[in-house]
Amino acid sequence: CIRDSPYRRLEAGVGWFSEEKLRVSAAWQHRNLLGGGRGLRVSGMRSDLYTNLGLTTWWPAIWSTPSTLFLGLSHRLEDEPGYYERETRSSLYLVHRPDPKLSRRGGIAVSYVTLDDRTLEAPRTSDPDGLITRVFYAQDRDDRDDRLFPTRGHSDHIELEATPPDLGSVAHFVRGQVS
Repeated sequence: CIRDSPYRRLEAGVGWFSEEKLRVSAAWQHRNLLGGGRGLRVSGMRSDLYTNLGLTTWWPAIWSTPSTLFLGLSHRLEDEPGYYERETRSSLYLVHRPDPKLSRRGGIAVSYVTLDDRTLEAPRTSDPDGLITRVFYAQDRDDRDDRLFPTRGHSDHIELEATPPDLGSVAHFVRGQVS
């Protein structure tokens, strides 16, 4: 007999890292809060160096059965010895899973970033505070026969990310990764 997992989920975590020391996290998720499989997730994480707060909602089968549209909002604080960074981000992306072994993600993320330099050197002159608009695409294929103890097959990951000049970003970059 196959049964759905519970719609609601509560998570808590504790970790220890050499730089951050103690890290605690918590999340609450409801997989059908808005009906039709549309859900909501609220999450947070805190350590000596980082604070993250997030809110994500999703709509399955937005265009077709194997696709899900995600909308996320997050706020991140990074309190390093040399700088203090704040980022508020909104993201919209589509996940398409045409089969269980293949996943594609593509979307856009818009962030507002501020950075306070704490070094005694001359103040920075490049990459001012402001808007960063990223477009991204990622694809994962996993053909392994077993995810924990594979004996054959392979797992591939491709990721591309860019901040096109026409979208108003204060900093521009292109990043790619293949593994």
